[in-house]
Amino acid sequence: MTNPRVFVAQLGARRNHAVAVAFHQEGLLSRLVTDLCPVMSARVRSAGIPRSLIKCYPQLAVRYALARRRAVDADALFSVYLRYSSEFARRSAGYLSGREQVVYGLNTAAKELFEAANRRGLPTVLEQTIAPFVVEQYWVREALKRYPGTEQPVSESLVAKMAERERTEWELASLVLSPSSFVTDALVDAGVDRSKIKSIPYGLNAKLFDKVKPPSQGRLRVVTVGSVGLRKGTPVVLDTAERCKDFADFRLVGPFSPGWEADRFQARNVEFFGKVEARSVQEHLAWADVFFLPSICEGSAQSSLEALAAGLPLLVSPNVGSVLTHGREGILVDPFDVDGNVKALNTLADDVSYRNSLSSAAKMTAQHYSQENYAAHLRATVLAIS
Repeated sequence: MTNPRVFVAQLGARRNHAVAVAFHQEGLLSRLVTDLCPVMSARVRSAGIPRSLIKCYPQLAVRYALARRRAVDADALFSVYLRYSSEFARRSAGYLSGREQVVYGLNTAAKELFEAANRRGLPTVLEQTIAPFVVEQYWVREALKRYPGTEQPVSESLVAKMAERERTEWELASLVLSPSSFVTDALVDAGVDRSKIKSIPYGLNAKLFDKVKPPSQGRLRVVTVGSVGLRKGTPVVLDTAERCKDFADFRLVGPFSPGWEADRFQARNVEFFGKVEARSVQEHLAWADVFFLPSICEGSAQSSLEALAAGLPLLVSPNVGSVLTHGREGILVDPFDVDGNVKALNTLADDVSYRNSLSSAAKMTAQHYSQENYAAHLRATVLAIS
């Protein structure tokens, strides 16, 4: 089939619509359906995606945002996710035109779209952006055993609803894309045939984070970039920081999850910066000596790839879905292993030569994960099923 046309439906502006941009670059995008209109995005403008190929639902986006803000607990919040994901997928299905040869959607917001595509005999591609919901909730419950009362778990009945939606999407999909081995293994454990899964690590513009770092002086500087909350491992960060207060300073950069506020925590070696612009993230990475993210569940944390590009050794959990090799660009420590984190940070503080070798390897590895390589890999994988 020549010039297959790819229909992309995406609730939210995840990775600045990198998927739609990748297909448009080769003239392969038939339509982008999303909630907020992305034409003001610098990434979309620079890619030249014409307004005629974009269908937006700004009113849905506003209602979705307000409903999330009004949610009073975890069940209410995830009920909102379910309701609006279903509405978005149903609306997206109404824009299948007959010009497309492949339909691309994201996990939990693709079911009704894929049902319509299957009726038309169209192949479908599902991007699983994070480990399955049942896996995420397993890790949340494990975290709550150690840090009770920090957040509220989702009820079993709602977990079952989300799990059923995901299972249906996997069954309907011709191909499931995974950003990391952590997600791939979780999908297989959930019953997805490994032969149906293809792994495509995300990419970035490494030049944005390629600042020259001044020689490190004095205390070790540790940065965490990601939302402040249970899933990103904030309790582990704080426990680790308390035990490293004699030799390390910590920065937490990212928005606060519901129920988390900076004034809840008192630690002289921890600063909270909240949500910042992308330019400020670059500055925080340039400040640091080490990137620390003990997440309990991810897809593949973009901030960990940005940290590699900035030349930071990584101290992360395997659940982050990072591309690092243990001992080469950084250190892998199990999600709740505070002792292991403290030991690793002690080593990185004391052995500057080792830290520098990890930093050099991090920069080299980041070069393999450019936006261009990601786009080429994505196109080749998706078009192979058309």
